[in-house]
Amino acid sequence: MSDLKNMIYDGAHRLFNDFLSWENLKLYEKQVWPEELWVEFNKLGFTNIFSPDDQNGIDAKWTDAQIILKASGYHGAPLPVGESLACNWFASKSGMVLPDGQWAITNGPIKIDEKLNKVEFKNLDVAWGRYAKQLLHVDQRRITLIELDNDLSIEKLSNLASEPRDKITGKGKVIESVETNLTKNPLHWIGSLVRSCQIAGGAGQALDLSLKYSKDREQFGRPISKFQTIQNYLADLAGLSASLDAISIAAANDLDVNGLSENSRARITLAAAKCRSSEGVEKVTRLSHQVHGAIGFTYEYGLHFYTKRLWSWRDEYGSAVEWGSFLGDIALKHNSDNIWPLVTNEEV
Repeated sequence: MSDLKNMIYDGAHRLFNDFLSWENLKLYEKQVWPEELWVEFNKLGFTNIFSPDDQNGIDAKWTDAQIILKASGYHGAPLPVGESLACNWFASKSGMVLPDGQWAITNGPIKIDEKLNKVEFKNLDVAWGRYAKQLLHVDQRRITLIELDNDLSIEKLSNLASEPRDKITGKGKVIESVETNLTKNPLHWIGSLVRSCQIAGGAGQALDLSLKYSKDREQFGRPISKFQTIQNYLADLAGLSASLDAISIAAANDLDVNGLSENSRARITLAAAKCRSSEGVEKVTRLSHQVHGAIGFTYEYGLHFYTKRLWSWRDEYGSAVEWGSFLGDIALKHNSDNIWPLVTNEEV
């Protein structure tokens, strides 16, 4: 890795290691906002990573952000890491400067009064919406930054991992609105990459916990890692973890190179990454829990903090079926001579 990537890697893992013990993760599952962790996350500049130098950023690429996202998945970070990075990327792409504070992002339906610069919305799906002061609304043609009113009606919902997945109703004020030219439903594409990277991190944690437990746990006078069945489980886990990491890096790199226009070839790699990642969750969670046996299902042992997130993330921003269907439709549009160039990302 480059010096920059090493700095990002060390900073992210050191931060999450300091704050995210299993005892703290139990506390945060009760919907306690980790304010100190959020402050330190901001101090490291991660929420501003895509911004240019003159806006306190480092003009980062998605291959840099992949390291942060993977680390957040590995440690089960109870923060809107992916949502914050997506906000920063969309804002930077459109020349916006996001104000300080907590942002959320959505692509749901809103009603804009352009004369009054007011916005209304009802039952708007907003991850981590209960904590947000500003909202970034993203669609294919326009990105709008909204300051939320204080008297919102918030239906507090959560996914399986107790991460907030709220519905908000109310009004807001348009701070800035910028026209753009992206692919259809751009947040769905960026969100798919975010979750692919986080799934890769969670899979890495499941592998590491399984390796450690299998070496420590003894049965019939020897560590269970000496048994061939367990070795097969661990080998499958290791290969799967490596493949999820590799395809998330490939998707991030393709997005950096080709952008997110309607005809961008990056869409194929992004779709393949989320399809593979979502599909891999079932095997990662099954194998890691099989290695651990009964203790892996207890609340006291921390494996569930990561597998519950994997189960949640596999369907967010598109399931394996959705992205697999997208890839299948593309393949059907090409004749048999063009399938290999399509798969290898050559010109067809």
